[in-house]
Amino acid sequence: MKTGSSKLISFLTRQFDGNLTPAEIKTFVLKKYYSIRQKEPKAELMLSDLERVKDNLIILGWIEGTKAIPNQKQGANKKISPEAVEWVNCLEDGKVINKGIIVNGASVYLDMLDKNSRDLKVFTSDAMESLLKHVEVKRKKALNAFSQDLSAENMLLEGLAISILFSHAARRHTDLRFLNAALKMNDWYYPKLRIAVDGKPLIYYLLALTEQEICAVELLQ
Repeated sequence: MKTGSSKLISFLTRQFDGNLTPAEIKTFVLKKYYSIRQKEPKAELMLSDLERVKDNLIILGWIEGTKAIPNQKQGANKKISPEAVEWVNCLEDGKVINKGIIVNGASVYLDMLDKNSRDLKVFTSDAMESLLKHVEVKRKKALNAFSQDLSAENMLLEGLAISILFSHAARRHTDLRFLNAALKMNDWYYPKLRIAVDGKPLIYYLLALTEQEICAVELLQ
């Protein structure tokens, strides 16, 4: 399902639950982006994430600018992150999903490992496949498959980070399965975030949507 006619099939099945068309995504993202810009979020991390959204909008050609982020297939650093290694070593039974619960931070560390290291290639590949299967099987229930110790906001952020991981993985490996999963997740998150006016979850959602669209342009056209 990586090449050939499967690309057309994937493109035609983009509207999984009928919430957002590609044109509606563009309108939604731009409206929310400019609204947030007017509010000038103070938190440094939120500003950083908003700059990442801006970079993606420039890449998509939705706004004018010259700044751009590196292609996910390029610029890989072969050195493994000590922080990622420590995270892997602390996993129970070496699994990112235990008793139906996704380990906190899984998306961030897997993204890091998938981009920067060959040393844990087998682990990373197996873990991402496990995460992909979990989302495909659990569907919307996967959005709540995190530790109950997390706040509602942090659950949103963990889930959106998985969507971003899937878009990155789809581009790095030219694998439409991950793009399909990102499309599904972002569609499921729309009812939760469509009326949000600011905050980190909304910014992260805009980031997830723009990563998805960059991936779709790269793999489907």
